[in-house]
Amino acid sequence: MEEARRYNEGKLEWNLIDFKQLEAQVQVLMYGAHKYSVFEDAKGNIVTGAEVSPEAAKKLKLVSSGRDNWKTGLKIRACGDSFLRHFFAYMSGEDIDPESGLPHLGHMGCNLMFMSYVHNNIPELDDRPKGDKTE
Repeated sequence: MEEARRYNEGKLEWNLIDFKQLEAQVQVLMYGAHKYSVFEDAKGNIVTGAEVSPEAAKKLKLVSSGRDNWKTGLKIRACGDSFLRHFFAYMSGEDIDPESGLPHLGHMGCNLMFMSYVHNNIPELDDRPKGDKTE
């Protein structure tokens, strides 16, 4: 049987990624999506995801989703600082972040993605020291 023609030369080879290794990043993104969401309780009080568990939030009205909060932009240096805090904790033998209960490696991966996103899409948030930048 003859195989159909495909012209994929020069295109990204997504099959090179081991998607299982990205699970920790997805867990961190899910954690952040909840943490940065805003809810309203039955009395009209505003509550953030940081203040309630995901289970408790199911009983609240969603006012604003934190799902893509990071895409609004984070300064490069803040992401770098966060990356380094997780990196040094991990290199000191700590696998799990005490605040989130999630792997430091997932937090590091997210911070690198955030920096890349800002670098490519929101250059005005690139607050690194200005020097001899080369592309």
